[in-house]
Amino acid sequence: MRMFRVEMLNSSRFYTYAYLREDRTPYYIGKGQTNRIYQKSGKPCGVPKDKSRIIFLKQNITEEEAFRHERYMIAVFGRKCDEGILYNKSLGGEGTSGYKMTEEQKIKLSQVLKGRIPHNKGKPHTEETRIKIGTANRGKRSYWKGRKLPDDVVEKIKKAIKGKVNGENNGRSKLYQITFIDETKIIIKSLQTWAKENGYNPSSLRNLYNGNQKTKHKDIVNVVIV
Repeated sequence: MRMFRVEMLNSSRFYTYAYLREDRTPYYIGKGQTNRIYQKSGKPCGVPKDKSRIIFLKQNITEEEAFRHERYMIAVFGRKCDEGILYNKSLGGEGTSGYKMTEEQKIKLSQVLKGRIPHNKGKPHTEETRIKIGTANRGKRSYWKGRKLPDDVVEKIKKAIKGKVNGENNGRSKLYQITFIDETKIIIKSLQTWAKENGYNPSSLRNLYNGNQKTKHKDIVNVVIV
């Protein structure tokens, strides 16, 4: 009698994850299973080489739960095309797990793309375009301005990066949490660098942190070490 081995797939094998920038803000939210979190294929951005900047958000959930959570997280942080901070191209929650293109589809796609040259290849921005880009970016201070960071995400980011900035147990490693007047919170590495890049006074932020300044600085009400 021939024996057959039947393997049951675990329906709760899915997870959601995030890729973090060096300032620990997320730049990509995804959903997957097995080692999808470490794969570049099919993503509009690169995978961080520093593994501490790759974090799981939820694990051991069903595919439908993963899709829902992916959609929620993308909505919270927003995509760059919608003035958010994520490189995600879609709103999340779509696609089929494990789908692979057939050889015929691969050949057709290759034929369609063959010989196509990017419209801006070798063309520098005109002065007018540079002015428009500069005008559009002027006054943008924080990725998080107007967006409240969920408490569970704040805790996950803290756990992922604690002790991993500039080496384990390095006493000089500090991470600061800045709270805005609208209760938006961000976590940064260098107080002085961030302040200069975003139009704030480094001395005023240090005074807020040290308790020497009792009033807010512009739209920032609190600075603490996390």
